[in-house]
Amino acid sequence: MKNRIIISNRTYSPDWVDVHPDMLESYLASEEPQRVYFPFWSHMVPEPILLKYKCIGFHLGEEAGGSPIQHAIRSGKTECLLKAFLMTTKLDRGKHISIHSVQLHGSLEEIILRMSKIITEMIDAQENYEQSNS
Repeated sequence: MKNRIIISNRTYSPDWVDVHPDMLESYLASEEPQRVYFPFWSHMVPEPILLKYKCIGFHLGEEAGGSPIQHAIRSGKTECLLKAFLMTTKLDRGKHISIHSVQLHGSLEEIILRMSKIITEMIDAQENYEQSNS
């Protein structure tokens, strides 16, 4: 059993795995992780997975849904909050685990790379917390 798996549509780290949404359940069953992190994941996670694993999502900004970086920039923001949360059946909702500020300057790719670094730090901090409290 693995402590964690990081599944993403954008694999900005060698630790992140790109899994097709249709294969998600079988992939997780073969790996049996304790926690599943979903940075840059753009699909609904099926309820059976949410019930079986501790699933942690990430979302930028206040509004649920797609294109949060673009929405924040269009509304004139220069920084935004990136939230790690326990995933539920409600899109981009759930108890917040961690919140960090992200600067929104530069190209979209630069912002995503900046977010990827922060997400990796958030995951590492969560893993350290989980290990020290088990």
